[in-house]
Amino acid sequence: MPLSIQHQADSAGDKAVSLIADNSGSNVAAAFKGVNKATQNGDTVADLVVSLDGETVDLTAQYADGATFTRGSSKLLAGLAGIYESTVTALTAGKVALARLTARGAVVVAQDWRHISITPGTPTPSGSDITTSGGSALASTDLAIRDTSTHTFLIPMDGFRNVSVGIQNDTTAHDQTLTVSVYAASQSAATLGLTTSGKVGSFILPTTASIGSLISSAGAIGEGGSEGGATAAALSYYSMPGMAGSRYVILTLKAGVTPTAGQIKSLEVSRW
Repeated sequence: MPLSIQHQADSAGDKAVSLIADNSGSNVAAAFKGVNKATQNGDTVADLVVSLDGETVDLTAQYADGATFTRGSSKLLAGLAGIYESTVTALTAGKVALARLTARGAVVVAQDWRHISITPGTPTPSGSDITTSGGSALASTDLAIRDTSTHTFLIPMDGFRNVSVGIQNDTTAHDQTLTVSVYAASQSAATLGLTTSGKVGSFILPTTASIGSLISSAGAIGEGGSEGGATAAALSYYSMPGMAGSRYVILTLKAGVTPTAGQIKSLEVSRW
C-alpha cells in the first residue's frame, strides 16, 4: 500500500502532519494538528484532531466534572481517571464524573445506595422519585391523613434489589389506627393498580405517639428489636423478603375511621 507523509505549517503557524494511504483508489487520511494551549518537549500537543474519510474527531475532548453528556452526540472519553473524596459528590441524570477512588488509589466498586426522607412538611424532597401509585406527586395529606382513602407510595426499584422503610408516628399521632400494607409489582408501566400487584404483608400502626417500625426486604431483627406482630409495638421489625427484586414496591396507609388529628412524622426509604 503506497504511503505518503506530508508535513506543513498552516497560516497560523500551527504544526500539521498528514498521513495518506491509498488502497485500490480508496484514500484514508489522518490529520494531526496542535493548537497553542499546551506544549510537550517544545511542541504544541493540545487539541489533537483526527480526520478519517471526512469525519473529524477531537481526541482531546474534555468535560468538566459534572458536565452534561448527551448520548449520541457527545464525544466519548478515552481512558479512565478517578478521584478520592472524603464526602461523596452526588450526581444528577445525564452527568459525567470521575470514578471514585479509595485513599490508597483503589477503584471503589460498591452497590448503589439511596435514602429519601418523606415528611409532612417535605413530601417531595429534592431528587425524590417516590410518587403515588398513579404517578402523582405526594402531598402533606398523605402523611397527615384526614379521610379513609388509601394513600399510596410508589417506590421504583430499577437498579436496586433491596429496600427498607422506616415509619414513625409524630409526637401527636393519628387519633385513629392506620393499616400499613406492602405490595410488590413487576410491571414496567409507571401507573400501577393495587389489583395488579401482589400483597406482601400488612400490620396496624397504633395511635401511640412517636412509635416507630421498620419494614425490610432483607436481614433479621437485631438486639433491641422485636418481630413485628399484627399491631406494631415499639421497635417492631417486619421482614418482607417478597419485596426483593420487584420492579416496584407500593406502601399504603389507610384509616378505617377518619382521623381528626395527628400525623406520620416521617417515612425513611432506603434502597440498595
